[in-house]
Order: sequence, then C-alpha cells, then structure tokens
Amino acid sequence: MTLAILLLIVLTLLAGLSSLMIERSNSRLFHLALVFSGAYLLGITLSHLMPELFTGSLNHREVAFWIIVGYFMQLLLDFFTSGVEHGHLHKAADDHDHGSLTMVTLLAAMGIHALLEGILLSHSSTVDSHQHSEGLLTGIILHKMPAAFALMSLVRCNYQHWGWPVIIMVLFSIMTPAGMIIGEYLAGASWMQSSWLTILFALVTGNFLHISTTIFMESSPGHRLNWSKLLVIFAGTSLAMATEFLG
Repeated sequence: MTLAILLLIVLTLLAGLSSLMIERSNSRLFHLALVFSGAYLLGITLSHLMPELFTGSLNHREVAFWIIVGYFMQLLLDFFTSGVEHGHLHKAADDHDHGSLTMVTLLAAMGIHALLEGILLSHSSTVDSHQHSEGLLTGIILHKMPAAFALMSLVRCNYQHWGWPVIIMVLFSIMTPAGMIIGEYLAGASWMQSSWLTILFALVTGNFLHISTTIFMESSPGHRLNWSKLLVIFAGTSLAMATEFLG
C-alpha cells in the first residue's frame, strides 16, 4: 500500500506540474496518451471491475442500477469540473469563466471522484490478487496523470504565480491516497455492510465507464476514422486484458 501511495502522489504531481512548463499543451502526443489511458481504463472496467461486481453480494439488477447511477453522477460532475477528469484541456485564452466559486466546486468535485478511486483501490489491495491490484492501480494512475495535467492547465487560468497552483496540485495528488486509507478503515469497520462497499464500487465503475467513453468521443472531432487512435485504443485495451488474464 505504501508503494501505491507514493506512486500516486509522485506521478500525479509530476504530470500536473509539467503543465507549468509546457505552453502548447494541446498536442497530438498528449491526446494519444489520453486515448491510451481511456482505453486501458475501459479494459480494466470491463474485464475486472464489472465481473467482480456481478458476482458479488448484490443481485444483478441492483449492481446495474448503481453502475448507471455512477455513470450519470459523473455526467453531473462534468458540469462542475469542465471535463478535467477525462483530460479536457483549458488555456488562459479560452472563453471560460473561472471564478472563485467555480474553482471551489471544481476542486470539490475532483476531490470526491479521487476519494472514490482510492476507496476502490483499497478494496482491490485487500480482496484481489496482487496482479489484479497492480492492474487497477496502473489504470487509475494512467487516468489521473492526464487529469492532473488538465486540472493544472485550468487552475493556471486563475493565478498568475505558481504558489496556489502548486498547493492545489499537492492537495489533488493526496486525495486518492486519502481515499485508500479511508477505504481500509471502512473495510474493517464493524458497522460497515459489504453491500455498501459494493454500491461504492459500482458508482466508481459507472464513473470509469463515462470517463473512458467520453475520452473516445472528445478525441474524434467530426467522428472521423483515425488509424493511429484506433491502434492506441487497441494497445491500451490489450494491455488491460493482459494484466487481468495473464496475471
């Protein structure tokens, strides 16, 4: 667990702070990396999270209901985060209103999402095999790095100096590890019912479905066929399947 926490904090920080040094952040390379992370996240969701949920303590209809709730919960969060959690980039020149209230709701929504990811990871480390836990950790890291990059690009629109953006990025980087610690506590709490944790995991699974599919839609303007993007999607999904079935 300690190594997972260190990886989450360090890699999230590096990805977020790197946007301070890159002016032309909306590059083809970034979008391909974002598509790869979305493909990996979708592969982990379909091959690992959903099968585990549908063989758990809740019946299939309840699991499907909470996954759908999680999907639309993420859709609602999008209105507060401006799509940052699936890598939607912003620049200072963009036509967006980033007032103080908007920043508060953005960070609150991103924090809720990151905490849920951490709770999901804590479940993986205590229940799943080591290989499966590593696969899910990799998926969340690949998802958080472009999200951190995009979040910092948005935060920079509100601040002229590096001080507050760096503090905000540090706070964002520790939210998922904090969720892991909370998840460990909840898993051992006598008052916590297993069905409640299953509902939380179903909500996060719905979040991941929305994020990964939105990445594919936003990365294809005009819905034109892009062979390089298809190859990256195949590579990301194949890697996710490999970590699940060959581990």
